[in-house]
Amino acid sequence: MNIYVAMSGGVDSAVAAVLLKKQGHNLTGVTMRLTDDTDVSEAEQAAASLHIPHEVVDMRTRFRAVVVDAFARSYRAGLTPNPCVVCNFEIKFGALLDYALSKGADKLATGHYARLGSSEEGGESRKTLLKGLDPKKDQSYFLYRLQQNQLQHLAFPLGELTKDAVQAMAVDLGLPQANREESQDICFIPGGDCGRFMAEVPGGRAEPGEIVDEAGRVLGSHDGICAFTVGQRKGLGLGGSAGSNGDTEPLYVLAIEAKTRQVVVGPRDHGYRDEIDIANVSWVSGIAPAGTFNASAKIRYNTTAVPGTVKPSGSGLYTAAFATPVFAPAPGQSVVFYDGDEVLGGGIISGSR
Repeated sequence: MNIYVAMSGGVDSAVAAVLLKKQGHNLTGVTMRLTDDTDVSEAEQAAASLHIPHEVVDMRTRFRAVVVDAFARSYRAGLTPNPCVVCNFEIKFGALLDYALSKGADKLATGHYARLGSSEEGGESRKTLLKGLDPKKDQSYFLYRLQQNQLQHLAFPLGELTKDAVQAMAVDLGLPQANREESQDICFIPGGDCGRFMAEVPGGRAEPGEIVDEAGRVLGSHDGICAFTVGQRKGLGLGGSAGSNGDTEPLYVLAIEAKTRQVVVGPRDHGYRDEIDIANVSWVSGIAPAGTFNASAKIRYNTTAVPGTVKPSGSGLYTAAFATPVFAPAPGQSVVFYDGDEVLGGGIISGSR
């Protein structure tokens, strides 16, 4: 089988390529140039060490328009975007997959920790998207927008492995990526400083505003709402509030009001919500569940899925009610629905209560 392997220069994509090569597939490494600062040398080195051809695809214009500009618009609107979700659907498994198929590839493989399965419904076979075996590394949350026409051409060789096993394999094989540190930053924001990025991006100039409590009393000021997200505690530049027992308790961001440029803060227990509203919903099967259904939901990547009930609320919108309140669902972030290990789909949080 002809398989293109998306190679970042990291250990995961390198080990994914090793596993596929051992299975006898004909491989080509491919790396996307996403920004002017993209360094493809480590990906080239990884492909060379595995003795497979390597190609570089220039995605800068599309990436800027679809991911970076959308990210900036969302932050200016007081939302907390998730650029990896958009990039996976539109760029990596959109434009890059199209490129690979146009080159004669049967599949595009990546180093994501997720699994693929299949199901039969009404005599029709469908691909299913499943959590990765390693609960600490599972990346299915970022892939919930993938559709059937994409899934049938994808491969996730690491889905059945743990991160520790992959790391040990890289060391045993002597891969040059074995000791490379993983970056946790957004790829186009080195250092993870979103406030600085927004101050520098065209049209993203930050405007100062007030930090207020839930009663509207001014507690401080800020240099721009882009530096904040719902649920944030650090970086407020404030003390705490008087708790019920007289102690000072930390303050958290409870809401961001884009029109007034106000950041609303309060104690942590005021940040819990029983229900969220969801827009831009996408279903992995391509078919929306009929009526109200039960599912577990993750409101951000690094949280535990919480049981709840999901129901349509009209015009393609949904509401999710949780069995136990969830902390700080941030408008703009994704909520992803699971049935056990299977990803059903998800959407964008638009509100909560």
